[in-house]
Amino acid sequence: MKCRRSHFALKHLGLALFMMLSLSLSAFVMPQQAANASTLEYDFGGVKVGSYVQVTFPFSTPSGGTITETKVTFESIDNAFSIVSDTCTNFNNSGTCQVTIRFAPPTPGYFLSPIGFSYYDNEEYHSRTYYLVGTGLTGALPICAVSVSPDRSLKVDSETDIAVSFKVKNQGVSSSYQQVLEMPFDATLVPSHTSFSDPSMWVSPSEGGKVKIELPDLAPNETLSGTVFFHLNPDNMPVVGKELSFNYSVLYSTDQLNPYRPKNNYNPGILNGFQKRVAVTTVTGICTSNTVKVSFTDGNRDETVGKVMPMTPGETAVTAGTQVTVAGDMFIAGELFSAWITAPNGQSVALAGGRADANGVGSLTVDTTGLAAGSYVIAIYGHDSEITGRTILTVK
Repeated sequence: MKCRRSHFALKHLGLALFMMLSLSLSAFVMPQQAANASTLEYDFGGVKVGSYVQVTFPFSTPSGGTITETKVTFESIDNAFSIVSDTCTNFNNSGTCQVTIRFAPPTPGYFLSPIGFSYYDNEEYHSRTYYLVGTGLTGALPICAVSVSPDRSLKVDSETDIAVSFKVKNQGVSSSYQQVLEMPFDATLVPSHTSFSDPSMWVSPSEGGKVKIELPDLAPNETLSGTVFFHLNPDNMPVVGKELSFNYSVLYSTDQLNPYRPKNNYNPGILNGFQKRVAVTTVTGICTSNTVKVSFTDGNRDETVGKVMPMTPGETAVTAGTQVTVAGDMFIAGELFSAWITAPNGQSVALAGGRADANGVGSLTVDTTGLAAGSYVIAIYGHDSEITGRTILTVK
């Protein structure tokens, strides 16, 4: 019996919200590409201990042959990886089958497990092994969010007060410490006073148009918040039409575990060695917030205390059947968002969610085909910033 090895590759299809984060990928036969390929590896990335990621791998078998003895081989190390569902074992057919793998790190550190798929095609043996890797998140993971009030418009007046609120939540598995928050502000503004959730937070001397706030240690799942209030600068008053932007960053330290990982070594006999834990070191990181904006127009107007912000386009009338892309730039870079459309009768239907891009822009395209005439609210909600972007489409 002659043997031949065929190769499979992974192709990313998209993201979905599945209790925790769930990913979907596709695998298919690519003999020419795989002829020069090294060992295939899929990295589940960093996952917080106590949560999980699921990945579905579809495998394809060729048509026109007699497919027998389809088999999945899998070795779980430290129970970090597990098979959720498997339609490939005893598939014994031409077409596509699927294996769904869950990565749920039991502890911080690095994990690896091999998964193989094999079958016979007219008595020729085909097989391929993937190496699934993932890391249990170590250290702190601060999430920084900001909002502004008034949130719709400002008045050029010496009595105008602007409240910029911040919230820092540690979603990691270790504490963050030695934390300093820096919030830049426009030259047309002057800080007036502050309000903090923790009395050990305090404003330290700063220069160059920044408010500098010393933060206490932040344990996992704890939150610090506060508000910085600004007056208009009497020596440099803004003009009507000027737009203000608000954001901040937090420089922090945390203790991080450095897991051992031999490079390019997938010998199953040493897999247990991949889970060795080594030195704990102190590392620094930066948490960057979203950016919120408000402009000087005809007066101070606040609708939601910064919880709901307008998206582009603004209120727009379209003909049924038109596709409209709506976007908001008030989100945290990379954060997950949910979306929905609310009909004139008040009923809401979920739309496809996604992630904000590197600039904090969350966007989606709405197809108005089949929508009855009336005004519809399109909303995008950022899971980390906790801000909702909103606009109105009137279908004619």
